[in-house]
Amino acid sequence: MARLTFWIVCPSLLMGLGFIIAEPSTDQKAPEAKHWSAQHPPAERSVFLGVSASIATTATATVPPRATPTPRPRPTPRLIPAVLYVASGTFGINGTLYTIDPATGLVITTVGPLHDAGNHLYGMTGLKYDRTSGIFYGATSGQSPTNPAWLVKVDPATALVTPIGSFVNGMSLTDIAIDPTTEVMYGLSGFNQKFYTINTATGLATQTGSTGIGFANGGGFASDVTGAFFGFSNLSFYSFNKTTGAATLIGGTALGNLVKAADVSPSNVLYALEGGGGIDNNHLRWLDTCNVATGACIRVGQIPVNDLDALAFIPQ
Repeated sequence: MARLTFWIVCPSLLMGLGFIIAEPSTDQKAPEAKHWSAQHPPAERSVFLGVSASIATTATATVPPRATPTPRPRPTPRLIPAVLYVASGTFGINGTLYTIDPATGLVITTVGPLHDAGNHLYGMTGLKYDRTSGIFYGATSGQSPTNPAWLVKVDPATALVTPIGSFVNGMSLTDIAIDPTTEVMYGLSGFNQKFYTINTATGLATQTGSTGIGFANGGGFASDVTGAFFGFSNLSFYSFNKTTGAATLIGGTALGNLVKAADVSPSNVLYALEGGGGIDNNHLRWLDTCNVATGACIRVGQIPVNDLDALAFIPQ
């Protein structure tokens, strides 16, 4: 352990460091100091003190190494329980309501024929659940046996249909969607490129814009949990501007058939009802999931029911 050597200092050195030195007179110096000074000329004393200062000032503290932080695992997205409903309605058939497994496409339950209080039968081209009001809405097809091109309510437990009103002049929609942030219902036309909002109290459809892509062929249409709208026409996937109706191409679906209906699960996964207008039999249907960033869809499985034309989730 080195001794502290600065009890004997070179005045010029300390003054250079900012100290003011009051050096005692020669007569006041201790005998040992006089003796040491006599034996060491100023040059030697400066060198000696410079070495001592160098030793003192170059000492550094040892910093312990930091422990590498353990990365935190990302949480698994929470799956929100929901029941997936599908309904038939193409080619003017009497519609039936089903629940299916979102993981396989297989039928879980056959709820029953879509019928009203007078036991008149209906075919559906769209289904959507309003999460705020708790109402399960349906859009009847243009070939429905009863009240074609109408907005209706559907009881998911019994398939009972309660008519609300006609869209406008018998004009049918390919699908309907509800903005969860505003509760406003929108629809796509299967005859032209018109974009509609729908009065859920009367069923009246009012044009608010144009898609710019012609009529929606297939026409599956849905809103995600943030209120962003997506839809299908031919074999392409689009986003839609809610104010103007303008469609923006995202990409191809990579499917061999049209998408007849779509909905977004409470966990924000877009599901599509594929079938018709393509390489397979027009009556067959498949359940798909689609990437909203690219438009590409992947088949989950074939649904063992023909002529389905509507799809919707109800959270549990």
